[in-house]
Amino acid sequence: MPCGPRVGRVTWSDSSPVDVTEVFSLCRFGLDALLTAAAAWLLLRALDTRGGVIEQVLGWALAFLLIVAASGQVLGWAGVFGAPGFLLSHAILLVVLAAGRRKSLAADIREWGELRRRVTAQFRPGDAAARLGATLLLVFAGLAVLAALGEPMVYDALTYRLSRIGLWLQDGRIAHLATDEARINYMPVVPDIMMAWLLGAHDAGFQWAPLAQTFGGGLLLGATAGLARGAGLSRVASLGAAALLFGMANVAPQFTSLHTDLFTAGVFAASFYLWLAALRRGEGSLAGGLGAGLALGCKGTMLYLGPGALLWVGWLAWRHPVAWRGWTRTLAAGVLGAGLFAAPVHWRNWREFGGLLGPTEYVAQHHAGGFAEKLGLNLRSAFVQNFDPNSQPWGLQSVAAAVGRRLAAAEPADDRLVWENMRRRTTLGQIMERATPDADVTSFGLVPLALFGLGVCLALGAWRRDETARLVAIWAAGLLVFFVFFHGMQRWHPFGFRYLVLMAPWIAVVAAWGIERQRRGLRLFLWGGSAWAVASVLWIQNTHAAQAGWRAVVEPETSRVYHVYRHWKEWADALPEGGGALTVALPANRPLAAFFRGSRWPGVTLTALSTVQFKTAEDFSRAVGGGWVVVPATRFLGSEGAVQARVWLDGGAEAGGFSLAAYRLLRSGETPAGLVYRRHREADPGGVKHSFLVKTWTAAEVPLVLRNPGAVAWRYECLTPSGRQAGVLSAHDRIELRLPLAAAVVSEVKVRFEPVAAHAGTVQEPEAELPAPASPGNW
Repeated sequence: MPCGPRVGRVTWSDSSPVDVTEVFSLCRFGLDALLTAAAAWLLLRALDTRGGVIEQVLGWALAFLLIVAASGQVLGWAGVFGAPGFLLSHAILLVVLAAGRRKSLAADIREWGELRRRVTAQFRPGDAAARLGATLLLVFAGLAVLAALGEPMVYDALTYRLSRIGLWLQDGRIAHLATDEARINYMPVVPDIMMAWLLGAHDAGFQWAPLAQTFGGGLLLGATAGLARGAGLSRVASLGAAALLFGMANVAPQFTSLHTDLFTAGVFAASFYLWLAALRRGEGSLAGGLGAGLALGCKGTMLYLGPGALLWVGWLAWRHPVAWRGWTRTLAAGVLGAGLFAAPVHWRNWREFGGLLGPTEYVAQHHAGGFAEKLGLNLRSAFVQNFDPNSQPWGLQSVAAAVGRRLAAAEPADDRLVWENMRRRTTLGQIMERATPDADVTSFGLVPLALFGLGVCLALGAWRRDETARLVAIWAAGLLVFFVFFHGMQRWHPFGFRYLVLMAPWIAVVAAWGIERQRRGLRLFLWGGSAWAVASVLWIQNTHAAQAGWRAVVEPETSRVYHVYRHWKEWADALPEGGGALTVALPANRPLAAFFRGSRWPGVTLTALSTVQFKTAEDFSRAVGGGWVVVPATRFLGSEGAVQARVWLDGGAEAGGFSLAAYRLLRSGETPAGLVYRRHREADPGGVKHSFLVKTWTAAEVPLVLRNPGAVAWRYECLTPSGRQAGVLSAHDRIELRLPLAAAVVSEVKVRFEPVAAHAGTVQEPEAELPAPASPGNW
C-alpha cells in the first residue's frame, strides 16, 4: 500500500517469487469475508427469518452488503478506514451478534445447513430448471472471473471514483477533498465503500474493484427470478426472465465494469423483492427497508425511480393490506438505512456546496430547461438510440443501423437541451457508425423491448380477469412513469440507457410473462429467439466493449483512457525522490486514480488547480515543502523558476488534454535538466513536419538527430529562434545538427522535410529526434 515500505520477497522452491505482503493481504481479506458472511447470516436471522430459497439467499447477500457499507461509514467517520479496520469491525460485530443470539445460535447454524441443502436441491440432475440454473451460475462465475482479472477501464471511475477510494484508504477518512473534480465529493458512496473493501485483497492497485458490480449483478439476477415467481411464472420461466438480463446490451457489460448502475439496480431490486415477499405474508420487512435506504446511498438516479416505485408500493399495499406494525417495521428500517447511507452524503453536500444534491452548477448542468420541452426531444432521441447496432443480436445489427441512421438524420442538429458540448444529431449518428460497442452508450436493444411490449399488451387485455396481469401492467406503468420523469428532468446525453438499468428486472419479468402467455409452439419459438439474442449480446458486449469483459483483460491498451492511466502511473513512479508527498493539481475530468494505490509514494495530496495562484512552479513547490508538484504541462510553461522538472506528453504536444509536468525544488549543487515540452509530428502538404518546444537552463547547443531509413533523399529545413539550417538528408543517412538556443527561455524548433524528387508509391519518411536531456545537467 502507498502508506509504507513493502516487505521483502521470498521464493518457494523453483517457482516465481511470492510477494509476502500480497499473500498476507489475500489471507486477511479471506478471513474478513468469512467473518462478514457469518455475521450477515446472524443479522438476517435477527431481522427476517422466514421465506423461500431466493428470499433467504438475497437477504443474506443484502445483509452482507449492509455490514460492509455500515462499517465503512463508521470507519470513515473514525478515521480508520481501511482493510485492518474492516476486519476488526466485522469481527467485533460477529462476536456481538453471536452473544446476542447465544440462545438461538444452534438453531441459526441448523438453518444455515438447511438453506445449503435447499440450494443444492435446486440443481438436482434431470431437472430442466436445474440445468438452466446451472448454466446461469456458470455464466455468472465466468463474468466474475473476468471482473477479478480486469484492469480499471471506465473513465468516470478513473477520474473520481477510484481516485477518492485511493484517498480514503490513504487518509483513513471519508471527507471533503480539495480538488476541482467535484464529483469526488458530492456523489453517493456506498458502491465505493464496497470497492474499497474488495481492494483490501491486494496491497496495491485497483484489481477486484469491478467485483462490486458483479455482486450487484448477482442480486439483480436473484431478484428478477424472485419477482418472476411472484408474477406466477414457473421456475424455468423465472430463470428465463433472469437470463433475459444478459440479453440487454446496457446490462451485459456492467457485470465486469466499474460503473455503479448494476450495483444500484441489484440492491434496490433485491430490497423490493424482500419487501414484496414479506408483504404477501402480511408482514413487514426490516431487510427490505434497510436495503431501500441503502439503495438511496448508491446512486442519484434512484431519485428518478421514486415516482414509479411509489406507484408500485401504493398498488401493492392496497392489494395486500398488512397490520400497521408491519408498516412501522419497514418504514423505520428504511429511515434508518437512508439516515446511515444517504444522509451523510447530502449533509456534506449542504455544508460544502449549499445544496443537498451538490454544486448548483451540477444541478443546472443536468436539469436545465423546461420539463415538457425536454421530454418530447429526449423520448424521441431515446427511441433512436435504441437502434444502436451494437446493442442488437447477430442478424439484426445491419437492419437496426440502417433504420437508426435515417432516424438520427431527422434529429435537431443543435439544441440547448443537451449535455454541454454535445450535438444531438451528430452524437446519435456516431453511435450508429461505431464498429465496436461502447458500454456507456449501449441501449436495451430491440428484442427485450419488443418482448416487453408484447407482455404489456397481453396484460392490458387480461386486466379484468387476471390478477397477475394487473400486477404486470402496474409494473409496466411504474416503468413508464420512471422513463418519462427521467427524460423530462435530464438534459439529453447518450449515457442515459446506462442509468435505466434500474428498469431491467421489471422489463425482463414482463417480457417473460408475455412469452409464457403464448401457445406452446410460439412460446418455444420466442424463448429460442430470446436465447439467441441473449447469447449473442452477451458475447458481443463482453468480448468487444473496451470498458468490460475480455478486452479489459487481454487487450486493455485498446482503451485510450487505460493507456493514459497506466503511463501516468509509470511516469509518476519514475519521478526521483521528492522529499515528501506528491502534490497533484489538475483540472476536472482527469484520471487521478493513476497516482493512488501504488508502491512508490508515501502519500498523495490533491489540490484544486483553480486555487493555485503561484507565479512559478518554484513558488508552488516551496509552498508544499519542496516536493514534486504535478500540474498541466502548460500551467508553468516558461515560468518554471529554479526547479527540476519532468514532462509526460499526450500525443507529443504540451497542449494535449492529458499532458503533465512535474516540478520540485533544486537541491544543493543540483543543476536542472533541459525540458522538452513538445515532440510533435504532423503531415504537411508535400512532406512532413516536426515541431519541438525546448527549454535550456544555460546557453547550450542542443543536438537534433535527423535520420532517413528509406531509399529516397529528403530536403530538410530547420528553423529556430537563432536561425535556419537546411540541407539534404541522403538515403539511409543520419546527421546530427547542433542548435544554439538561448538560456532560460522556451524555444520552438521546427523541422520540415520534403522529397528531393518525385516518387511513386509509399516511402519511409525521415525522422527527427531530440535526445532526452541528461539529468542532472544539460544536453
